[in-house]
Amino acid sequence: MGAYLYYKTTQKSQSDRVNDFLEANELNKILDTESIWLIDYKHLEWVKENNSDLLEWESEKLGKGDIKTSGIDSRSKLSEEDVLEMQTKVFEALNENFEMKYFADSCAFTKEENYFSIEQMKRITNNGEFLSGKSAKSDRARSKYKLLLPLLEEPEEIIFDISNIKENDEVIINKISYTVHKSFSGSLYVKYRLNGLSSVTLSEIAPLITEHRKFVHKMRYDGAVADIEACIIDEGTLIYHESVGTENMVKAITSVIMQGRVTMNDHTIDASFGYFTVNKAGNKRKVIPLDNGLAHAITYHSPSITDAGFSVLIGRDKDELIEQFSSWLENTNFLPYPHNLVKEIYNEMKDRELLNDLESYGILAVKIDELVLDDEALLLQELIIDVCRDNGLISSSAKPIRPQAPLPQSKYLSQNQVQKIFDTLNKMPRTYELEDVEIKPIGLKLFSPNMTLYITEADIGDENDEFENMHKQCYGYVYNDSDPQCSEWGYIDVASYLEVVYSNGGGFEMDLHFEDKYITSSGKILSKEELALAS
Repeated sequence: MGAYLYYKTTQKSQSDRVNDFLEANELNKILDTESIWLIDYKHLEWVKENNSDLLEWESEKLGKGDIKTSGIDSRSKLSEEDVLEMQTKVFEALNENFEMKYFADSCAFTKEENYFSIEQMKRITNNGEFLSGKSAKSDRARSKYKLLLPLLEEPEEIIFDISNIKENDEVIINKISYTVHKSFSGSLYVKYRLNGLSSVTLSEIAPLITEHRKFVHKMRYDGAVADIEACIIDEGTLIYHESVGTENMVKAITSVIMQGRVTMNDHTIDASFGYFTVNKAGNKRKVIPLDNGLAHAITYHSPSITDAGFSVLIGRDKDELIEQFSSWLENTNFLPYPHNLVKEIYNEMKDRELLNDLESYGILAVKIDELVLDDEALLLQELIIDVCRDNGLISSSAKPIRPQAPLPQSKYLSQNQVQKIFDTLNKMPRTYELEDVEIKPIGLKLFSPNMTLYITEADIGDENDEFENMHKQCYGYVYNDSDPQCSEWGYIDVASYLEVVYSNGGGFEMDLHFEDKYITSSGKILSKEELALAS
């Protein structure tokens, strides 16, 4: 695009006289292609006769001009230094005869003296007196004021910063509104004709912007209209939105959403952000009355955002979002975590795509991946340990706490009865611990109408198992009541026996009064007294 110096006469009616003066200036004649001029009434007459479509456009720039200071290519073969110095002298002559202003944010004015020197800048602007203050809307313009106004105070307060402007917002230039667009590269631009180009970036047009209007989405239904202050969309489904408008209109629109619909009575809700669906159930609403008959409504899908098992975190900004994340971590209650590392844990979950940004407007939202919610936070534990390890809080050999193995589902016993069985297994000798003991203590007796299990050892699994105390196998004596000759020692899968249900409705259960009993290699059961006599 190049670097330009933008300037204007404060009296548009003097435009023709300014150009007459410039045409007569000897230095300006020598400059030739690099000469200085501005748009005057004569130019507008020419445009009217030759290209009337541009008349309105050119009229907006009456009394204004610009010169390119980058890539100078003078026909008179002057050096760049000579051209800039001669242009400076022409501007000084202009200042003596007319009221001129120079835009502070012009790219030709740089602290690094890429084009005009600081001394030349001061001469052109009369030590900053002729620097345009109303156009200073960026940090760059403010820094130039500091540079060019050594004897004056800071410029007037900046009205807005272009960094706050977003896609679909509007900017006002010469009292005309222009919509802000986003290019494929992500840069913001407006369709404004400048220097022969039909589109210019915000940074290039910043000196001309006088006002910024934030874009507001709207929602309509059967004549009712409401402004959307914030919304969150999850895979095309609207799960949260805030709307403001007259109370009856806001209620009319949100009432449809509350019923899990977007279409009712032959009318469909239309939103400026595009097509959306809503959840069939679980939608809630809070309406807050405002002044002058207005109301602020918050409509949300409670299972996603507030109820137990919720999966979406929201915040007005990044800090509030991390606060919500910290509360969620606290409420999961699976594993203690260092509160000073909440941001690190949050960022690590984002890096691993366990927290994913949702489409939103006016608010920030992330969705917790189902993998985190479905595995009893085992994945979260591993991640927290990795973060602690990376920050030097734990040793490199630390491993996550594994959850207890899930209990088998018995159709005959209650879960409390099953739990008691496995609590007993947890306290028993481990597999092979009693391998050389001839008469073994019986840790658990399970019986059914035609079979009895005398368990002496219980395997708790190993560190590679997904769960703690998995009890993949136990060891003991299986007594066959129907055919005692088939009784034998062997490995026993307790979980599979507990799932057995006989035709009469019975199944295996624990003998709660079977204590201090022992079993020989032949399967004979001994009491403590009998064991004493046998030894």
